[in-house]
Amino acid sequence: MFNRRGFIGAMATASLASMCGKSHAEKSSAIAPDLHELDKAAAAPVLKLDKAPAPVIIESIKLLKKDEEYFVHVRSKDGAEGVALTNPPREQYLDKILKQLVIPFFIGKDARDLENLLWELYRWKDNYKLYGLALWSPQAWVEFAILDMLGRIAGQPIGALLGGILRQDVAIYVASGRRDTTPEQEVEYMQKLVEQSGAKAVKFRVGGPCGRRSETPLTFMPIPTAHTTLLRPSKWGACWKRPRRSTSRSRVSSITWRKPKPWRMP
Repeated sequence: MFNRRGFIGAMATASLASMCGKSHAEKSSAIAPDLHELDKAAAAPVLKLDKAPAPVIIESIKLLKKDEEYFVHVRSKDGAEGVALTNPPREQYLDKILKQLVIPFFIGKDARDLENLLWELYRWKDNYKLYGLALWSPQAWVEFAILDMLGRIAGQPIGALLGGILRQDVAIYVASGRRDTTPEQEVEYMQKLVEQSGAKAVKFRVGGPCGRRSETPLTFMPIPTAHTTLLRPSKWGACWKRPRRSTSRSRVSSITWRKPKPWRMP
C-alpha cells in the first residue's frame, strides 16, 4: 500500500536538502517526486478501515438539541452510532442546508466510502456553488459524526483511522477576535490570555473586516507593541507576517514565539 506520510516526509527531506546546498543533497537518498508520484499520493486513501470490513450503511442523520447544545447524530442500519458537536451559532441558520443539501446525500451510502462521498457531495445538486462555510460547516458536522461512528465500530479513536496518532498534546495559540480595541488594550488582554493558558503564540486582527483600515484603531501598531510587551528577547525570538494588502479583505497578522535556533525538521 502506498505510504502517504512516508512520501510526504521524503518530499520534505528532498526540499530541505535542495535548500541546504549540494553537499547536503548528495548525502540525502531522497529523490524529488515527479507529477506521477504526486498524483499517486493524492489518490492514496487516508482512512484506515481494516477493522471495519463489513458495509456500514447510513440509515439516518439528525440534528438534535440538548439544553443549549446542538449536535449531529448518525445511525447505521446495523445500529452503530456516532455524534458530533456543531459550531454555534451556525447550526441555527445553516440547518436548512444541512437537512436539504447534505443529509439526504449520505442516506443509504456506505460510511466506509467517506472520502469519495465527500467529493461527490461537493458536486451533488450543484453544492459547489455554495463554496464556503455555508456548505463546509454542515458537511463537517456530518463528516465528524460518521468518523465517530467508524471509530466506535473499529474500537479506535478517530486519529487512529487517519493514519495513526503521532502525539497526545498539541500546541495552541490564543486570540481575542476583537477589532474595537487600541493596540495597547489588545496586547494587555492577550497578555492575560497567555498567562491563563500557557500558550506559546498569539493572534490578533489588523484592520477592519473586508473594509478600510480607518474603521478600526487596530493597525500594524500591535506588532511592535506586542514585541516589547509580550516577548522576552533574551529567551524567545519573534516571527510575524505582514498582511497582504487587499482592497477586498483584511488579513490577519500574528506573532509567534520560537526559540532563537536554526530551523530544522521536527
